[in-house]
Amino acid sequence: MLTSPYLLLIYATLFWAGNFTFGKALVEYIPPFTLSWMRWGISFLVFLPFAWKELQQTYKVLLLNWKLIFLMALTGLAMFNSLTYLAMQFTSSINAALMNSFTPVLVALMSLFFLKESLNLRQWGGISLSLTGVLWIISRGNWEDIFSLQFNQGDLSMGVAIIGWAVYSLVMKKYGSDLPAKSGFLASIAVATLILMPFAGYETLALPGWHLPTVHWLSVLYVSIFPSVISFICWNKALLAVGPAKASTYLHFIVLFASVFGVIFLGEVIMVSQIMGGILIISGVYIVTKPHNKKSENLSD
Repeated sequence: MLTSPYLLLIYATLFWAGNFTFGKALVEYIPPFTLSWMRWGISFLVFLPFAWKELQQTYKVLLLNWKLIFLMALTGLAMFNSLTYLAMQFTSSINAALMNSFTPVLVALMSLFFLKESLNLRQWGGISLSLTGVLWIISRGNWEDIFSLQFNQGDLSMGVAIIGWAVYSLVMKKYGSDLPAKSGFLASIAVATLILMPFAGYETLALPGWHLPTVHWLSVLYVSIFPSVISFICWNKALLAVGPAKASTYLHFIVLFASVFGVIFLGEVIMVSQIMGGILIISGVYIVTKPHNKKSENLSD
């Protein structure tokens, strides 16, 4: 049960929710690309001992697949995380959560066109139900808030970020099995760190003198280990097992877990809208991923 792909997806989204919580606090002190560069640099050092043996055995495979590694590092690691941190500097948490909640729909649509991975009516219904739960949480049960949102530079950054994540999910599903798991991920981290280095250097020159309070270095360690190393390992393994469309539905759990973290770390109060939204999210995920017989699927297609 501990290695169930669906449980691995829960782990991944749980730690990613923490990244939104601590990342929001960190971007008040560290420029976004510098934060992303620090995150992946530390992640590389943490994961290196675990992947070193496999790296020695499979480095030739990695060299042959350098284009694939570069694309994964660019979209899923460097692009998504940096632009998410950038978005947090300009947009509200409601807008950011709304943009991120459309990722499963985008992945499902891209899977239809590029991977020919069809979804039946029951699965589309589950995606819709789960998305409704997300909207219910971020609007606090007031649908008028959804229609009155205004989009700014942060929203656009978040939009590009989720496109990058959708591309990463599709590439991982189609070609991820061509790479060794540990050394392939380590190589992606290394490439992402190199991609981000000139952007971090520019921020250092343009915004000199930024200072991070000592207590927040623990937050840096958190985003460098849990949402970076552990979440990606869990996500990649589960993604290969269930496909990008089903896996992306679990991204709705980020909003649910982030609400809980808000209570624990920010002293917020759980509202009825969050409880109702959580029920809808979990119900939608169950509908999309529950076992079903071939006959019922044929009838619904």
